[in-house]
Amino acid sequence: MSDQYDEIELIRRIQKGDESALTIIISEYHPYVVKIVYSILGSYAHKVDLQGVVNQIFFTLWQKARKFDPSKSITLKGYLGALARNTAINEKKKYISDFQINDEVIGDIPDDFNRAELRLLLTDALRKLNKDEQLILVLFYFQDEKINDISRITGIPASTVKSRLKRCREKMKKFLEEGGNQYENYV
Repeated sequence: MSDQYDEIELIRRIQKGDESALTIIISEYHPYVVKIVYSILGSYAHKVDLQGVVNQIFFTLWQKARKFDPSKSITLKGYLGALARNTAINEKKKYISDFQINDEVIGDIPDDFNRAELRLLLTDALRKLNKDEQLILVLFYFQDEKINDISRITGIPASTVKSRLKRCREKMKKFLEEGGNQYENYV
């Protein structure tokens, strides 16, 4: 925040409904909030109105201004950063939870594996996993994404992506073996 504005005074002003104080806050922190939102939702820009998410963050600040207590050693920048991060992550979850396993996702199996039976087995086994696990497996195995890219897309740390991939492979093996198939034939 530039020296000409007192953060605590601006907070008090928006708590009293002073729109000009909100305008000052937006002009000061808009680039900061945009950077956070874009870092989380950038890969979803074709699905998400990023500026709409940014606007929602400032609107939430306006609505909840009375609950903001600067005496609790929380800066306005820190509050907006946390609000931006949480809002963007919640928006991202809407799209991750919509992820669906279908024939198009698994349709790119190489020709020597391109059998209807295998496709059905894999699809059924994938559907038994939760949505996060499905997304990680599909991104890694069927869309050839790297661990770091999956981490960026999902917002999950790379080390967690690795461990989830391992657990997912074990679950897939179990699901395939329960169906009377030898897992090694499909790897």
